[in-house]
Amino acid sequence: MWKELLNARIEVLRKQQSLNLRACLVNEGIEEELLQRVLREAGVELPAELMEFYREMNGVELDWSIWPSGEEIPGAILLLPLQKTLFGYPERIERTRYSDAFEDSLWTRDSFSNESIDELKQHRVLEAIPGEPAFVTFKPSLHSGLHLFFVYEEDISSIQVPLGEYLRLIFEHLGAARIREHLTREDWKQVIESDSKLTTIRRMR
Repeated sequence: MWKELLNARIEVLRKQQSLNLRACLVNEGIEEELLQRVLREAGVELPAELMEFYREMNGVELDWSIWPSGEEIPGAILLLPLQKTLFGYPERIERTRYSDAFEDSLWTRDSFSNESIDELKQHRVLEAIPGEPAFVTFKPSLHSGLHLFFVYEEDISSIQVPLGEYLRLIFEHLGAARIREHLTREDWKQVIESDSKLTTIRRMR
């Protein structure tokens, strides 16, 4: 479902004459044996909807710009593979310190308050925003459901839509412009509809 939607939108993107496509990679889904091993090693359980996503595609890297009317519209999607989502980037993996896996990316000891660090240590990174100190995160939990957050430096904002709707909107708009910030607002529907750059992307055929 998700791969079909994203690939269809990428094909539309490729038709745009002013396109600068810097990266385009949609990974195959994670194999079940590897999925279960990663979860056991990380000592976490994830909601079914998130595991179904990783079974379909284990990471996306898309980075592009278009100039439909002389003004740049940039977009990017960088959904991390499950291994990086749970364990952090390879240079940060330390088996006894998974809570520090995103040090120097999601947070830094020198510039973040202890309160922010304690909070962000509970998060895992679903998506990194290329070129920005920003991430979309979640807290691994079966009991409270999957809630997404938009993290910009020490500012942590709740995303107002569930995972499925988040993926649909990000894929439909190909990660363009400020869509993630818009999704932290209670009036996100109106804000997205009134954003001229996102409207341009929605109307691409």
